[in-house]
Amino acid sequence: MQFPATATTTADANNPSNILSALSGSYETAVDFTDGDFSTDQNSVAVSDSWKAATAADVNSLNDLREIKGYAVYVTKSGALYDGFQNNDISATSTIIVTPNTITNASSVTPMNIAVNVPNQPLGGFETDFTNEAVWISGLEFNVATSSGNGTPDLLTNVSLVDSNGNTVAGPVDEASNGTITFGSSFKFPVGVMTYTLKGRVPDTVANGETYTLSTDPATDWFGATGASSGNSFTFSDSMVTMNTMTVQ
Repeated sequence: MQFPATATTTADANNPSNILSALSGSYETAVDFTDGDFSTDQNSVAVSDSWKAATAADVNSLNDLREIKGYAVYVTKSGALYDGFQNNDISATSTIIVTPNTITNASSVTPMNIAVNVPNQPLGGFETDFTNEAVWISGLEFNVATSSGNGTPDLLTNVSLVDSNGNTVAGPVDEASNGTITFGSSFKFPVGVMTYTLKGRVPDTVANGETYTLSTDPATDWFGATGASSGNSFTFSDSMVTMNTMTVQ
């Protein structure tokens, strides 16, 4: 693909703003890696020793684009793939790999003492920080570890997932005999930072000093994640998230 090499003019059909018109409003910066050699060889698309960058507002300060090689465009459109300087929306069949540290232990849900046979005792918490779009999830699973390892007599009941606004987004459910808590209802993780706390009832058979530590592995324990606006499938690269330990007193 070759464009005629001319100096930029406002009437020139090949000036950068016209060539990049399909990206209007969706890019921040354009960089011409060939700028340093333009004065001596206007047809060259080789990377020169000096480059020139321009914002979208003054992109016509760059020389006319000669080829799609030798240039870079910083695309800012949410949910876009960068392919050359084309801006193609991701298809509904794409799978998005969620970056590490999107789901972490919530330090704000600190280790503390909890009581038996009292509803809504804090059992642990985690934090999410999704970017670009909200994410729907169809199911979450959490693993329960106790210091006694007693199993069935120590099972938690009426466990709910509560966001930092105080809204119950999932549950209540009871801990299964295999030591897992599973929420099977769909709910949406918003864009930005949100803290979630698991709250439930500890049975009165649990002795003082016993501890509960909850954990979850988003890669294997979070199900049916899809983008709220794009419909794309999401998979998680985060490893095991272990929450702060709670002590029965």
